[in-house]
Amino acid sequence: MINFLSVLERVRFQILALALGSMFVFLSFFQIEDVKKLKIMPATSPVYPIFAVGVVLLVTAVVAVAAPRLDIRGTVSLRAAEVTSHDDAVSAAIGKNKLTVRAGRLEQSATDTGNTLVVLPANEYFDDECINDRNSALGAFVQARFPGRAAEFEAAVTAALPDAASRPVSLPGGRLLRYELGTAAYLDQPLNQTAHLLVAATTTQRPGEGLRGDAVALFKIARQANLVAKDNRLSSVHLPLIGAGHGSIKPTRALLYQLLAWCEILYAHPNGRLSVEVILFQPDENSHPEVPLKDARDLLRVAMSVCAT
Repeated sequence: MINFLSVLERVRFQILALALGSMFVFLSFFQIEDVKKLKIMPATSPVYPIFAVGVVLLVTAVVAVAAPRLDIRGTVSLRAAEVTSHDDAVSAAIGKNKLTVRAGRLEQSATDTGNTLVVLPANEYFDDECINDRNSALGAFVQARFPGRAAEFEAAVTAALPDAASRPVSLPGGRLLRYELGTAAYLDQPLNQTAHLLVAATTTQRPGEGLRGDAVALFKIARQANLVAKDNRLSSVHLPLIGAGHGSIKPTRALLYQLLAWCEILYAHPNGRLSVEVILFQPDENSHPEVPLKDARDLLRVAMSVCAT
């Protein structure tokens, strides 16, 4: 007899893949201007990476329905079912690599940074608003690791940024340099501290719009982090749930974007021996993480199933 829980897991996987695929296809051609009034406007131009992800998820859901695979014991078997659950994390091996989603705080999880690349999200100006904001992943990390040295840290980031990636813009607060989303500054032992940091532009900040995350930037940053880790022989990458805080991307969607990006990279380099940890913000042990670990497990399975095929 087919195990009931296994069947339930397969059905949940199919429904999740179908729902996410439909949502991605929709968001690649339309944008929601006002949620309360259901005001929907066509996008200025199609976002083809999101559309491609949506189509792959829809195809995956259809294949899972049409051709379920049974093992010799009669239980449902999914190609990406090798996800291990822990008290505070879920993880999976991809070749010799490891991909983990962990609940906690980045500044506490990434304490041993001698051989770890820590990715820190900033806005497109890399200004002191992010660095001094204790409620942001960047601000919390800098205040914990470089207390009282925020101005020095900002100067180090500015010095490491590529000049060609910026252009001056006039804003109400003055004239600033705006960098393309995905632009990153690599800091090797900043302010004489043992650390490897990648500070990346992950959100736009425009008058009348506030901070806004961008899915395409998440894929760019994952690729940059992988290259920096390889070039500097670093064995692990720690990063927060980028775009889900001030970037206003729904946390489950932001997590799926990041997992898809990293699965694509790790499946392409199965012998890389890279350990990647995505940290879901959890203020303390008595609070819930921004994405429940049960949902994180399902999203990790979806990402692995899409990228493994």
